[in-house]
Amino acid sequence: MKRILEHSENIVYLDLADDISENNGNYIIATSDPDDTQRIKELSRHGFIFLDRTLLETIETRKLNDRLLRMIRYDVSEDDTFTDDVFDLAKRTFEKDRRFHLKPDYDKNDAAHLIDRYIKYFETQESILFKCKYKEQLAGFIIISNLGSSSCENVLGAVAPEFQSRGAAVSLYVYMVKALREKGFEQITGRISTKNSASLNLHILLGATFSKPLDTYIKSFL
Repeated sequence: MKRILEHSENIVYLDLADDISENNGNYIIATSDPDDTQRIKELSRHGFIFLDRTLLETIETRKLNDRLLRMIRYDVSEDDTFTDDVFDLAKRTFEKDRRFHLKPDYDKNDAAHLIDRYIKYFETQESILFKCKYKEQLAGFIIISNLGSSSCENVLGAVAPEFQSRGAAVSLYVYMVKALREKGFEQITGRISTKNSASLNLHILLGATFSKPLDTYIKSFL
């Protein structure tokens, strides 16, 4: 089904079975199975260009290796306040993330606008925010949403560039899995770009499995 997300009213998202002739937005983002050659040809005929390929990651919380808990070396906690530093960190981190950079060339100003709207959308929804700090400085955060009875979704996670090689991501994500397990969640899912090797490696450490590759294509009317 076609859906226009509240945080991006000028961006129309089309699911796998949707008619790709939709043109009621500034950007149309359509999905395709990587092996669906007919849909890929149809997307090309309609002027769509390839944007990104993602994998569905699934973490079974009960399988968390408790030895990883020793790797939590930062101050990580659950927080319900979407402070300005969360927005600022996201803008510094997602410099080439195709969820927010929709033009062929990376555009920080346009991306910053989308990041603001994206985070503000989840701020209004039922969600869980985890923050990782070092000496009161925000080193990273994760937003968890789509809270089902036993599953939830990691919709956005970021670690500040200056902390990305200093163990902050491991601390943040291990704590997050442990905390969600204690809340009764059995599965944590999310989509990861195949270009994001650091995130893929981190999720492998956490015991994640990967499935359902999905390609996104974009058409601009700007």
